[in-house]
Amino acid sequence: MCQGAGPDDLGNEAGRLPRRPVAEPTALLGLIAVRPVTDAVGFAARLRELLHAAVLVARDADFDEEDVPVASLPGWFLDLDEAAAGRCVRDRGGEPWSTTEWIYAFDPELRAWSWWDATEGPGGRVPVWVDTRGEGHLPMEEPWWAVYAAGGEDVLPSTLEEAGRWREWRTLAPEGDPQDT
Repeated sequence: MCQGAGPDDLGNEAGRLPRRPVAEPTALLGLIAVRPVTDAVGFAARLRELLHAAVLVARDADFDEEDVPVASLPGWFLDLDEAAAGRCVRDRGGEPWSTTEWIYAFDPELRAWSWWDATEGPGGRVPVWVDTRGEGHLPMEEPWWAVYAAGGEDVLPSTLEEAGRWREWRTLAPEGDPQDT
């Protein structure tokens, strides 16, 4: 059974979002390989911005309330165009998620993954790495929706990879001192 994230986990995740982490990940990382509509650096920046805002909402929100505030999410996400939703529905099926439905998926007691990094990949793909918290299988709809919303065009099914593989790839995080998270 997957365990949710506590306040410390959300703080660590928020610290990893702007930079490449220097801490060692769990044994397995989830990998979502994305070919973005735009350039890899721009895509990774939008994805980091969106997930960072969502983690901060999750850290401060009371998910027992009827409405979790979403105004601090990026404006481009709040005004998400139909093309991004269409790409996700085309590849994943189902119905588009509303902003409110998506942010509720960040309830720390329920979420089974956390952000790790986005790196340069071969053939124009961007490997998006998520911490599996040791689980072998994860529901990944929340990161899938974020990947498409940030500009993912062609997204391969997620896989589980040995965490050491992540270190082999160059991060798409902005330059600067990495944080020890």
